[in-house]
Amino acid sequence: MAGTILISEGAGLPLSSVSFDHLVEEIRQSMANPGDAEIANAYRPYDHEGMMFIDLRELAAEAFQAFVAAVRSAAYTCALSHGTAFEGAWAELAQALAKDPRFWAAEESV
Repeated sequence: MAGTILISEGAGLPLSSVSFDHLVEEIRQSMANPGDAEIANAYRPYDHEGMMFIDLRELAAEAFQAFVAAVRSAAYTCALSHGTAFEGAWAELAQALAKDPRFWAAEESV
């Protein structure tokens, strides 16, 4: 069974079950405030409904930016502890997130 990180309408990242579980849990551990209502809602399908996806589509730009920061931190930590085992999945996620307009929202408002 595979899992998906839904990023926006029509854009998601399908992953193997092992990669999906690893990435979403590493990201959660890297979140500054994983209990934030928006982040908790994004994880709701995975945490409370037994579904193999998390849903970023409804995240406001600020919460999306927090998620991206957690991805960067988690990818770095994972590289230190697991080497290149999940390198491809982290790179694909980074590329997919960078295509979303919310990725650049913080820089445009400066």
